[in-house]
Order: sequence, then C-alpha cells, then structure tokens
Amino acid sequence: MVHSSRFTVHGDTIGIILLNLGGPDSLQAVRPFLYNLFSDRKIIQLGPPFLQKPLAWLISTLRSKKTESYYSLIGGRSPILDITNAQAKALEKSLSKSGVGSQSTTHGESGVSEL
Repeated sequence: MVHSSRFTVHGDTIGIILLNLGGPDSLQAVRPFLYNLFSDRKIIQLGPPFLQKPLAWLISTLRSKKTESYYSLIGGRSPILDITNAQAKALEKSLSKSGVGSQSTTHGESGVSEL
C-alpha cells in the first residue's frame, strides 16, 4: 500500500510517501499474500531467479496455516492498512496546523508505479 501527500512550502511542491508492504485483509488472503511477498525479488531473493516462485510456493504453503493462526489472534487481518491510514491523517493534520496545505492519495496494488 502506498499513501502519498503533496504539499506546498514557499512555492515549492514537496511530496511525502508512506509505504508499506501490505498485509492480508482476511485469513483466506494469508497464503496469497505470503506467496506474493516471497515471489517478489525486490523484497527478498531466494536463490537463483528460476527458483524464486517454486520456493515462494513452498514457503507460502508450509507457513500459511501457522501464519493464519497468528492473524486470527489479532482480528483475522493485518492492521497495517489502518495504521498507515492513521499515520497519513496525523501527518496531514500536523501539516495543516503548520499552515501547509496538502493533498493525499491512497494507491492500490500497483502502488509506487502510479506515482
């Protein structure tokens, strides 16, 4: 998830980008989330490139049940989106109190490439 804010100070536009790797939004999303996480060589490199996806499949398959049990203890989903949104709102509020106008946007899965 990507949350971006743009604001102007002394005529200059400045951008702040809050990034996170996301998280599963349900227990059913845990295994696909783990697979996507471990498939992405920009996040973690698991051996030679041709082994990345098979290893990601293996890890996500072996770890999904245990990981689901952890998420079930905290409401069945990742809190990261709520936390990042709260941080973005607090940042906007702080900027506003300083007299800085801001505009913010939340970006989906394509995230940074949208910016």
